Amino acid sequence: MRRRSCRYQLTPHQIRTALEFINDNLSTSLSVATLAQEATGLSGFYFAHAFTAMLGYSPHQYILDRRVSRALRDAAMIGAVPEAT
Repeated sequence: MRRRSCRYQLTPHQIRTALEFINDNLSTSLSVATLAQEATGLSGFYFAHAFTAMLGYSPHQYILDRRVSRALRDAAMIGAVPEAT
């Protein structure tokens, strides 16, 4: 059986750099183009396709998930959201 090759790929260093950039800049307006250029030096198109192919969700979905997770964590720390049982 022939293995399907991934047309778009990022190196482990590029993935790590992109994820760190996202986490460090969650409170700012992050566009895919800015993320791609600042974190990897790639075009937004290539980066978005490679990110999605390798991680299973788009950069936008990942950023939204991280923002929601951070908001829930912060709310729980101040007691605004009760812990799930």
